[in-house]
Amino acid sequence: MKIGISSWGFINPSNGIDTPDGGRSHRRFWLRRLLEREENNKKANEVWWMQEDRDRKEFPNENGSGVYPDWAGNLITNLGEFPELDVVLFEWRWPIPTDCRNCLNMDEVKKWRAGDQLGYSLGACDQDLRRQWELIHHYGKAGAKLIFWDKDMKLTPEDLLACRDYNFEICVSAIDHLLVKKEMNMSGVRFNQLFTPLDFKELANRDHEFAGLKGNWNRSHRLGYVGNNYERDTQFNKYILPAAQTFNNQIHVWGNWLKYRTADVLSDVYPNVKFHERINFAKAEEIMQGFGSTIILSKDNYSKVGFCAARITEAIWNHIPMFIPKEFEYSEQLCQNTGDVGELIKFIESIENSEMKLMYSIYQKKYFMDMNQDNTFNLDVWEKKFYKMAKS
Repeated sequence: MKIGISSWGFINPSNGIDTPDGGRSHRRFWLRRLLEREENNKKANEVWWMQEDRDRKEFPNENGSGVYPDWAGNLITNLGEFPELDVVLFEWRWPIPTDCRNCLNMDEVKKWRAGDQLGYSLGACDQDLRRQWELIHHYGKAGAKLIFWDKDMKLTPEDLLACRDYNFEICVSAIDHLLVKKEMNMSGVRFNQLFTPLDFKELANRDHEFAGLKGNWNRSHRLGYVGNNYERDTQFNKYILPAAQTFNNQIHVWGNWLKYRTADVLSDVYPNVKFHERINFAKAEEIMQGFGSTIILSKDNYSKVGFCAARITEAIWNHIPMFIPKEFEYSEQLCQNTGDVGELIKFIESIENSEMKLMYSIYQKKYFMDMNQDNTFNLDVWEKKFYKMAKS
């Protein structure tokens, strides 16, 4: 199968670039699975990276080529071509006109949706959105299957109207994906669940690594949170602030919080919480392994439909007991429902044996992944769903 990937992210999860690319927590798992699939002892797929090769541009080695992991050797990164493809998977991009991030204004976006002026952008901005619409129209007209993986709930009726003549399907990382469909007023559109996956085999190896800690659990922060402040204030105030009163200056937060307010202002608004500058993905993974627990804060529209952001897979990957606010629908299906965060932290810390602590984390992981009897976050399930959509 000839597969195109439209993703404004990085292939190498370990580079030191500071970016909000949450896909690096799971992209390596599904991308590698597509590349390594074999049929009759031969490579089954030809996989093309259809967006800009940001690894090569922003994190080159001394020869100017991108620093890629070994498994990415068969990935074709040749921007500008339009090879013959059977299916294109889009990690959905949306307009961000602020500071000309990826479009000059919404008038420019309307033209791209309509298939006009796709060869260039009027503004000196990132080309991800323009290129996305260029690929949609080219491969939609060619009859390829288009899969829109909306991992931020940003698709609009205007987007779908522009694709009405194409063979496309939408995927969302939500437990109640049909409610998402209803909320977005998208009747008649094919909707599916596609969660950010983890590779169980790699996770099993990681279990052994953590089991080797035995008495050296060494979780230096009682509760840590890595995430930017995008519409999370209500849940932050409700759950983190009371815990901070109990554990003075032992609750740590990394993200863009210091970008918009000084440390002094933040300390007045959120007393007893320690804020740190935003960090890159590799550093975040290192820091998260020092968390005794974490909390998954959600926007209101995420909570309503059980929308699972990449922070959940990051917590599982790093064996962090995670709390999910009550407002998050279906939270009891996932893990410990959050009431008083301070009491829950004490509960985690009351388990004296480090292996029991590890068991708690692994139990939570398995329970979470086995919900709905579908191993929803299992990479095998992701692969099965992808090929079912690709061939329909």
